[in-house]
Amino acid sequence: MGPSRFFAALALAAALLPSCAAPQRSTTFDTPAGEYTRAFEAAKDELRAAGFELERVDARAGVITTRPSASAGLFTPWVRDEQTFGAELDGAANAERRVVTVRFLPAALSDGVGDLRDAEAALLGEVEVEVLRLYRPGRTPESASVRLTTQFRDPAWQAAGLQPDVTSLYGDDPDLAAALAGRIARRAVSAQ
Repeated sequence: MGPSRFFAALALAAALLPSCAAPQRSTTFDTPAGEYTRAFEAAKDELRAAGFELERVDARAGVITTRPSASAGLFTPWVRDEQTFGAELDGAANAERRVVTVRFLPAALSDGVGDLRDAEAALLGEVEVEVLRLYRPGRTPESASVRLTTQFRDPAWQAAGLQPDVTSLYGDDPDLAAALAGRIARRAVSAQ
């Protein structure tokens, strides 16, 4: 098999893989009554263990957010943010960062609690992962050599904050959110 056929077969396999993905798992987990502190600590520990740096930790409001975590898909096998092969390929082709948010909410809507540390009722933990993409407008790649790539500067773009690079929301990563939710729930149970 020649190199062109090999790469064509690899591209076909990569195109078919997303259709073979596992069914959607839950991005939420239950926190029994009186176990909020344990579940909150388990969420912090699991995010750190997954390689995320915590940015906001608010036990009163029940919110934990992380700083953006960079990954280059297949090119960074030590970073396990991507959960599917299709996401690994996508991450290899694009500069991506992921931000995780864990929220604890009252399980029943009637339970309006100001400070969740005082909550007596069961809570619902919710994990959300946002994928951010990095764009560099004005970059002109040179086909002869990567070293000859140029970057033009537009004063209007710079004034608008669009140069030298822009990070924008690309979408959600429900696979990573479901994996983190499952690991947080297991860690909270094992800490009892």
